[in-house]
Amino acid sequence: MKKNTKLNYYILYFFVFVSMGGIEKAIAFFFGDFQNGSVYYGLFLSILAFVEMIMPVLVERVTSATNYKCVAITYFVIVIIIAAINTLCNSWVGVSLLIFIIICEARTVFNFSAGNEIIFSIADNEKGGFFARRDLFLYIGIAISLFLSGAISEKFSPKVAITFLAFMLIIPMVMIQFLKIEQKNVYFKSETKLFAQALKLLQHKEFLQLLIISVFSSIYFSCSAYIPFLALEIGLNYQEIMGAFAGITVVNAILALFIGDLSDKRNKKVFYIIDLASDIFPCIIFLISQNVSLFIIAIVLSSIKDVFAPSTFAYKYELIGNFNDDTSKVAIAVLESMTNVMTFFMPLFMGGVWVVIGKNIFIIAIFSISITVLTALFLPPYQSVKNQKVELK
Repeated sequence: MKKNTKLNYYILYFFVFVSMGGIEKAIAFFFGDFQNGSVYYGLFLSILAFVEMIMPVLVERVTSATNYKCVAITYFVIVIIIAAINTLCNSWVGVSLLIFIIICEARTVFNFSAGNEIIFSIADNEKGGFFARRDLFLYIGIAISLFLSGAISEKFSPKVAITFLAFMLIIPMVMIQFLKIEQKNVYFKSETKLFAQALKLLQHKEFLQLLIISVFSSIYFSCSAYIPFLALEIGLNYQEIMGAFAGITVVNAILALFIGDLSDKRNKKVFYIIDLASDIFPCIIFLISQNVSLFIIAIVLSSIKDVFAPSTFAYKYELIGNFNDDTSKVAIAVLESMTNVMTFFMPLFMGGVWVVIGKNIFIIAIFSISITVLTALFLPPYQSVKNQKVELK
């Protein structure tokens, strides 16, 4: 693939996340100005998580029936219009809440329309490096968006910040209109019903394995959400914890470039297993130690392993892209929806578990990680399918 083409993809992701990266923080500021604003914000997050269960599959279906440009551009236009109306009108907080849900879903719509088209167009031996470079542009975009969100909220209001960031979608909207995606693999346009495609997915052992990994990874992440509670118990403050995470994020973005390129030349399965297994040791520390220094080390270890994320994404996309039918993009959407289902329900359950057993919750985390690693061991090393598939446009 031409370097200029990839650069266009990176710049597109950059501008999408310049727009979307700081919006959720601005929404939190917006609700913070209301009495009982935390209740509204909690309701917003719950509804958003529920909508996220449905949107990936829905967007994939609509994109399959139309095209990625139509879906992404139409939704971006809707977001810009309702954001402007919400700013100009003194809307009831409940109306604003629903509008914010629609605005936040712009990222999901992009990821499962234009985003999927881009990712499936990347050659298999280039995916690791692509994800690493994409994430570098993406995180820079998020950092700029967060800065803009805070500055505009402070000078004007959070609602104005949300509208300004929403209007930034005009840039990626124009880019998508003129985007030319080089298809490496060609697929038959799906005429199959979703239920039939879901049945096809169940015939793929690799999909079932990835589904198991997705479920137990979600359980682990629900447990890890209580790390700040544990930090407070052993005497750390919020600033110390966030300082550690901030430094690690910068290091991850740089190291991921090298890991991504290296994984393209090696067996990505090895990097995938390392990514999963590297969470076990930090969880053991969280479980058995009350030492502040060890706790910081555990946070660093649990975060620095994110350098493997580009390789992990590349490996999963390559496995799924290898299916010999029209279910590849449906598989990605179903896995994402299942993850979102777990993300919605597990925190509610784990909150009660934490009250009962405290830091012993990390026993559940260790068990969950172990299941993901054992399942991943039986995944195949990726090998490209030589049979080309044809997509009717």
